[in-house]
Order: sequence, then structure tokens, then C-alpha cells
Amino acid sequence: MPLSQAVRREFVERMDVTCSSPNGLDRLAAGGLLLVLSPLFACIALAIRLDSPGSPFCLEECAGADGRSVTIFRFRTRRRAAQHKGHGQTAAKPDDSITRVGAFLQASRWDEIPQLINIALGEMSFRGPSPTIVGAKNDLRATAPGATPALAAPQAAEIPAGIATAGTERNRAAPEPASSVPPVADVASAHGLLAPSAAAPLLPLLVIGAGGHARVLIDIVEKQGRYRVVGLLDDRAALRGTKLMGYPVLGGREVLDEPGVPSHAIIAIGAPRARCVWQEHLESRGFQIAVLLHPSAQIGRDVSIGAGSVCMAMVAINSGARIGRGVIVNTAASIDHDCEIGPFAHIAPGARLAGGVRVGDRTHVGINSCIIQNRTVGADATVGAGAAVIRDVPAGSTVVGVPARAIPVRKTESVTTS
Repeated sequence: MPLSQAVRREFVERMDVTCSSPNGLDRLAAGGLLLVLSPLFACIALAIRLDSPGSPFCLEECAGADGRSVTIFRFRTRRRAAQHKGHGQTAAKPDDSITRVGAFLQASRWDEIPQLINIALGEMSFRGPSPTIVGAKNDLRATAPGATPALAAPQAAEIPAGIATAGTERNRAAPEPASSVPPVADVASAHGLLAPSAAAPLLPLLVIGAGGHARVLIDIVEKQGRYRVVGLLDDRAALRGTKLMGYPVLGGREVLDEPGVPSHAIIAIGAPRARCVWQEHLESRGFQIAVLLHPSAQIGRDVSIGAGSVCMAMVAINSGARIGRGVIVNTAASIDHDCEIGPFAHIAPGARLAGGVRVGDRTHVGINSCIIQNRTVGADATVGAGAAVIRDVPAGSTVVGVPARAIPVRKTESVTTS
């Protein structure tokens, strides 16, 4: 797809004044990458145009070297009408102007690929300090100044991700020294995620479970920037004294009786009943159960999220949804407006719930399944992978297929920290 007229004019007008830039190798490499990636450029531009009207590109005026004004190229991730919206909105009052394609581009950082144009023009390099935004034109999105991590060399400083401020552009803060606390975005108190100040220490966190699910939660903890993992608990004796992702397995539940145990915990157990038992046990002992949101999760206005719930990468939860305690909303799942997810349910990767769906306690909604609007799935039910639910699902049943039909299944579940 050809460049929009404004973008093409900007490119041509600056070609002569930048041809003498000293970044010869960077410019040569960027030019080659532009040729190689031109089919990808065209596909992304087409997807943006099909998703929402307007130019597939946006321009940001930044202060470059020696105070010169530099116009940074990016793929547009917001609707055109959103260009005058403000900064720093929280999950309670989000800017819901990010398009579906834009959400993917932000999470993958592909929205920054057009900065290869700036490098080819000699205005940026693959390494170096990030430009500071000083103004805007065309489809400027509301962002904070920051680096361009999608194009940064491996040696360049990485930006701490922090908690995603739902419904806004990805936070791009200036890199902090390695010894300092990562910056943390403010998230609505209704989610239990009021972040500490930059000067405050991260809250110590105990992870219950040392299996594969714990790996995912630890990764979110490190990206969210509110907690620091001090260790893991697991009742399997063979794991005691080992490490997972560099964090020690301290022992089993007997560790809870030892002095100095952190007051914050998260349950990294996939089995719903086991997760329920553990959370209720910890809460009865006065533990505060954390809520974890991956920075790429998109959380709409007036969404409530219960203690112990986890929203993983690329999750989308739309306005008015209610997420109960201890719920897992797994990778790239989407929950539409006014859905209600019961405590300790599991919405598996890629599952799609239309508006007004009710999911009962401890229910498992399988990978890539879908539930049409205003349907109810009862407690302790299972929706099979890829199933299409077009009718209500009774409590305790298992449904599979397209359309989904009940099958007789006898389920057992042990309460372990695996």
C-alpha cells in the first residue's frame, strides 16, 4: 500500500537535508531492511486501514540531536478521533480508542518498525538516547517520551515495562539506572493495584506452586513492577531446595508457619479446586492475594477483577465485565462487555466470550473455544478446546464440538501445588 500523501511529503522534503548524516552503516542497514520488510509493511498498513479509517501511519515531533526537530514515523494504533485525548488514564477511566490491530502492534512493538525510515534518513540510529516528544501532527497518539525498544540494539538499555495502563498507549519512560526501582504506572484501586511510588521498595511476594504455571506468573510479576518474588512453595518434596527461574523453592505449606514470611502471595496452580483451597487457606491466615496483569493486557472501563486473578499477555477484557477471585484469563483470551466470570474459573488461551456471558465457579473454558452472547456456563463445567457454545451449559457437564454438545465425563482433581 502506498504511503499517505502527508507521510510521503515528509519523507521527500527531508531527504536532501539528511543525506550527509554520518550514520552510514545504520542508514545502509535500515535501507536494506526496508526493502526486505516491504511486504510486511504493506500487510500491516492494509490491516490498519481495514480496521479503522485513516492513514496507516502517525507522526510524532521529537527533539533530535542538537535540538533539531525530528518527525518519528510509526504505524497508527489508535482511531483518528483519538488524537486529542489526554495522557495517563487509568483502568477506571480508560481511553478505549486503541484499535484491535493497534493492540497487537503495541504488544508486539511492530508499531515502531516504520522508524527504519528515520534511520534510513539519518535522523536516528539503532543505538543511542531516545528522542523526546515535543509536539505532534497528523495522527499523534498520547504517549510519554521514551526509547524505541523495537529497533534498539541488544546493548541498549531496556525500558522497564510496568503495569499496563489499560486503554492507553504503551508507556515509554526513559531508561532507569540498573540499580533503581522500575517505574510503575498507576492502576485503579478497584483492581487492588495501586502502585508504590518510584522510591518505595517492591512488595515481597510468595508464589504458591513451582510448575509451568508458576513460570508464567513469575514473568508477569517481573514485568508488572509492583512485587518481587522471594521464593516458591510446593508440597512435592523432590522440588525443595531447587530453583525455578532463579527463585528458590523454600518448601511446602509448613513454611507458612515460619517467621518473616511475606504477607503477599499468588497461587500458581492451574487446577481450579486446588487454587480455591489454597487461596481460602491463605486468606484465613491474613495473606493479601495479589492481582497480576501482563503489561499487554487491555482492560476496559468499569471492569472489576477479584483478588488472586491473573490476566496474561494479549488478554482483552471489555467494559463492564466482572472477574471473580482467583480467575485465570490466559494468553490472548477475550472477554466482551458485561460478562461475569465466577471465582476460580479458567479462561484458556484464545478463548472468545461474547457480551453478557456467565461462567460459573471453577469452570474451564478451553483453548480457542467460543461462547455466543448471553449464554450461561454452569459451575464446574468444561468447555472443550475449539468448541462453539450456542446453548446454555449445565453445571458439572462437559461439552465439545461445533456446535458444542454434552458428553459423559467423570472428572477427578487432586489438591496439590503443581
